[in-house]
Amino acid sequence: MDLAEAEALRAQLLRAGLGKYNVGQDALQLPLPRPAVVILVVGQVEDDASICNGSPWIQTNLALLKSVRLTYPTAFIVYKPHPDVVSGNRIGSITAKDSDSLADMVTTQCDMHLCLQQVDQVHTMTSLAGFEALLRGKRVVCYGLPFYAGWGLTQDVFANVPLASGTPHPAWKRRARRLALSELIAASLLLYPCYIDPVSGDAISPSQAATLLAHQKTDKTATRLHGNWLSKQLGKLRMLWRSVMR
Repeated sequence: MDLAEAEALRAQLLRAGLGKYNVGQDALQLPLPRPAVVILVVGQVEDDASICNGSPWIQTNLALLKSVRLTYPTAFIVYKPHPDVVSGNRIGSITAKDSDSLADMVTTQCDMHLCLQQVDQVHTMTSLAGFEALLRGKRVVCYGLPFYAGWGLTQDVFANVPLASGTPHPAWKRRARRLALSELIAASLLLYPCYIDPVSGDAISPSQAATLLAHQKTDKTATRLHGNWLSKQLGKLRMLWRSVMR
């Protein structure tokens, strides 16, 4: 039952074009004729806990972009910086000189859902965009250890590279089994989270949460996606408090 529900939720997310941020309007304008291999490199907030604790090998957007270009010298590379970095709220910016020399295109306003539809591969340290790419059947290459890596669904660049201490990353040992995508979806979107209606404070199903997000995506006045960093953190604290006090 969980696996069938996971596939149904996946289909709902794809129909609505939902992702983590749901911002951006533009489609990705690739050159014609279309390049043979199009790689999306996803920028992140560089002091994010997922990078600090889950990507011990590469920890900056510039290092990631350099690594991808070195490994794929003839690919058409699209670099998409993180929305919070673009807005100036968080660290992780790359100079125009560096991005222009390493990427064939830089996009800041492209909707991630539309962007993922047009690329062949996604390369990331630990970004949730990699999980969104898996939902869309894309090849995902991980340079860190996000929750969706290590299960046989991604290409994990540093899976066999030891840490500076000479020992393997301990999380790799805990991920010896292989998962189907529907199993990963069930664990990460159905079984693990608790979804709360932002207005009523009531618990809702994953499908109901996706419906609310779809409405917010089409009605920008109903969202706070473009708020500053402090307002976002206060919003998270309010929702945490309301869920704990239920």
